[in-house]
Amino acid sequence: MLFQFFPSCRQLVTGAALASLMGTGHTAASPAPNEPRTNAIYQDASKPVKARVADLLSRMTFLEQLAQTRNVGGILGENASFDNTTVYSFNNGQGGGSISFGNYQNPAYLAAATLEDVILKFQKNDRLHVPLINVADSVNAAGLKALAAAIDHELGPPDQSGMEALSTLSKNPTVAKAVREAARRVLTLKFLTKTFDEPIPDLKKLNGSLRTADAMQRNLDITRESMVLLKNDGILPLKNSLLSKVAVIGPMADIINPGSYAASDYSTGSTILSGIKKISSDVTFSRGCFRNNDTNFDTMKAEAVANARNAGLAVVALGSVAQIVDTNANDRTDGEGFDHANLDFPGPQNELLKAIVETGTPVVLIVSGGQAFSMEYAANATNAIIHTFLQGELGGDVLAEIITGKTNPSGKLTVSIPRLSSAVPIYYNYINSDRKQVGWQVYTDYQSPVLDRLALYPFGHGLSYTKFDISGVTVTNNTSTHGEITVKAIVKNTGSVQGKEVVQVYFNQFAPDIERPVKNLIRFTKIDLKPGASTTVSFSIPVSELGYFVNGFKQVDADQYTIFVGSSSDDADLTATKIVVK
Repeated sequence: MLFQFFPSCRQLVTGAALASLMGTGHTAASPAPNEPRTNAIYQDASKPVKARVADLLSRMTFLEQLAQTRNVGGILGENASFDNTTVYSFNNGQGGGSISFGNYQNPAYLAAATLEDVILKFQKNDRLHVPLINVADSVNAAGLKALAAAIDHELGPPDQSGMEALSTLSKNPTVAKAVREAARRVLTLKFLTKTFDEPIPDLKKLNGSLRTADAMQRNLDITRESMVLLKNDGILPLKNSLLSKVAVIGPMADIINPGSYAASDYSTGSTILSGIKKISSDVTFSRGCFRNNDTNFDTMKAEAVANARNAGLAVVALGSVAQIVDTNANDRTDGEGFDHANLDFPGPQNELLKAIVETGTPVVLIVSGGQAFSMEYAANATNAIIHTFLQGELGGDVLAEIITGKTNPSGKLTVSIPRLSSAVPIYYNYINSDRKQVGWQVYTDYQSPVLDRLALYPFGHGLSYTKFDISGVTVTNNTSTHGEITVKAIVKNTGSVQGKEVVQVYFNQFAPDIERPVKNLIRFTKIDLKPGASTTVSFSIPVSELGYFVNGFKQVDADQYTIFVGSSSDDADLTATKIVVK
């Protein structure tokens, strides 16, 4: 297999599948320690990969072969110097398969030049000049079981290493053969990816491609397209009068929320607070609470309430973070080693929101975090809700554009938002046996008290400042299981401003051999229309894509299917058309 993941693993690279194309070869004896380093077959880029691997293996000692299954950077801690001696001595001078710099808070990790220097020196000092693969962190595995399963490469420090435990077993023929074959596959991968033949990319060229004008414009456009307007009672876009004095409140307002394992620079870009300051000349800020604990909550809440009472608008920013993004190191809610117990806003955030709503000041809620949150109270009590998800470094600027109407929101949910944390799972593509039916099409949990399992905001939902009408749906009928379906619909902007709509196509099968979801997304497209304009969208769908797998084999049934076309996965937003596949 190419990949194997464990609880603490981020990336593991092996070459088993590639090596299956190369053959297994034969076992070679250990060579003399001072093997020639030049004019070798493995150094000749014109030679076949199989020959290069075989030549290099014939020159390697058992320990050098075993080193190809190991990562050599996992022991580097927070205060590591990243000098080549430290890295190379870790594997007793036997080379290595890969290198990782797993402590992302180590300032030296951010110095790409240091990383490049370590890799270059390591390869230069290695007896056979075998390059390293640069990978990402650590994994627990049992060496023999891993090798038996064709898991050829492990990341992690010695105390977590199954491969490291094999270093004393060179006389065991079973272990020696397994190590040799693992090394063969890793080396095959290195040759196929030309790590022996192509230089390490020039750091200056790499840095020159970062943050170019084109890249930043794309960043801005993606952010504009991805934020989702969940609710709007008409307060948005904001009138100038509401911007005369704004209270920005919440523990997510003055940070950039990058997501887990993102860049470590959380100060570059625009926050929600800085974005609001660009559209209002009178802005107050109060954190209101910490994200996941109630330390000093009464005092912080009181300050936030006072600011809200004195403002014409309260912008409240709540959510979750998967990194340490500010000075509050103990205020992280998610990510590796962190979690919160339910889908409510962590800590006292919802209580803060209630206190701000009770002031009577209009509230625009900004939700930040890479997840769905339960929002029953927020949906009923606030004037508008925007989910930014992981909004990127330009998120604050884009948010200001959206709430003032400069940018018309067009993002759609890729998850379903539940009413309550206790009424989950809430995904749109459930199977019928997962829910019971009370009356007609009222789906609930199998539990008491009965909880509604209809999503508060369904998959595919997202509002705009204009209105769209989707009509004239036509679908190819009576095609064969080897044919193609054409779906067409007319989309018209019936509102007064230009906007974008995402037209979504779902399908359902009437009588499959095994139970299938009530609907599945199969196509979508985003269109941009001026007021009063209309267009016809068309989708071509091979019938084979309506198929499914039974015991590992795909089948496409002659059956009745329902094709749904609309603006979200909610039945109320869809037009259903039944067709027959013969």
